[in-house]
Amino acid sequence: MTNPEVVIVGAGVIGLSVALYALEKGVERVTVLDRHHPAAGSSGWAVGIVTRQYVTPIEVAIRARSLERFAQLEAEDGLGIVRNGFLRLGRDPAALEQFATGVAIQHENGVADARLVTPEEVGEIVPDLDLTGVLGGMFGPSDGYVDPHQLCQVYLKRIHALGGRVHSSTRVVGHGRGARLRHRVVTDGEPVEADIVVNAAGPWAGELGDLLGHSMPIINERHQVCVGRFNRPLGYVMPSVMDYVVGSGAQGAYFRHEGSDQLIGGLHTNELLGQASENPESYRTSVDDAYVATVAEEWLRRLPGLGDMSLVRGWAGLYPMTPDAQAILGPYESDTTVLAAGGFGGLGIMLSPIAGKLIAEWIVDGQATSVAGADLFLPRRLALA
Repeated sequence: MTNPEVVIVGAGVIGLSVALYALEKGVERVTVLDRHHPAAGSSGWAVGIVTRQYVTPIEVAIRARSLERFAQLEAEDGLGIVRNGFLRLGRDPAALEQFATGVAIQHENGVADARLVTPEEVGEIVPDLDLTGVLGGMFGPSDGYVDPHQLCQVYLKRIHALGGRVHSSTRVVGHGRGARLRHRVVTDGEPVEADIVVNAAGPWAGELGDLLGHSMPIINERHQVCVGRFNRPLGYVMPSVMDYVVGSGAQGAYFRHEGSDQLIGGLHTNELLGQASENPESYRTSVDDAYVATVAEEWLRRLPGLGDMSLVRGWAGLYPMTPDAQAILGPYESDTTVLAAGGFGGLGIMLSPIAGKLIAEWIVDGQATSVAGADLFLPRRLALA
């Protein structure tokens, strides 16, 4: 569409990235609406890990393109990236075979430092790790983590510099059609008209989808995070460690370095937990005592040399999940002027650059070209109208 007016609902990392890429592609009128403020939803509670340590072409490609954008924002805008590395542990031969495939795919995508590591090398990277049952790993030394709030501020600075508008405390309460069938987004303030509407409302995307008449089947899962503190400096930079088997149906322990004397992490899975969907306005953001006890047990089993570590606090945020645990990204077939950008689970920070780029390509060019196979994320795969 030639020079469309675009309204994006949701000022988390996904919505802000969409706005920025649309402006950079020449869209002159871009407005972002948020019922609270930037990073008020899932983005603000994220741990912020960014990694390319995956094993399929599309999973690696979307992450590699995202980290290229992060590097640009680091160089040009001062985005802080802590490159502590990312280590996946392998505990069976099948995992190591997957890791070998993943490393080869990363090399094809320009991730030159990704490599397989032996148990001995794992022990050198994480001296305090119990190597029982560890057959090796996949390690990305230049992976790391970012501060989600700072990332949002970087996006906002660029958006404002390009003439985009971001409105906080603006709740969408309805939707209709105006002149020339333009979208009329009804808010609790002034209505906003646009040619294109993007649903990037994170945990509220399901509610917004109903208002727009284009379903977004979001299950808001509550995930918790713990902070561990040592009585002494660790003495080395621990990478982000993931001890989770994809497809196992069980959560695995993960943790990452934070400062000189802390770890942040908990239990992770890419799959649905089977929980009831949480209300993003009223879920409990403090950590459960039972969860803290479980994480303490899991961490100390893997890090027995850090028995003096204490878990000092934690929090809970939401993973906006979809029925197949894959993001919904792109235009609806029944109305290509409505686009979905949601359901990223716990991967929104990591994938926000590529999500923004692909949506901007769909808006301006009518097709996504930055990543081969991006059509896999379109709403049609779930038969969404």
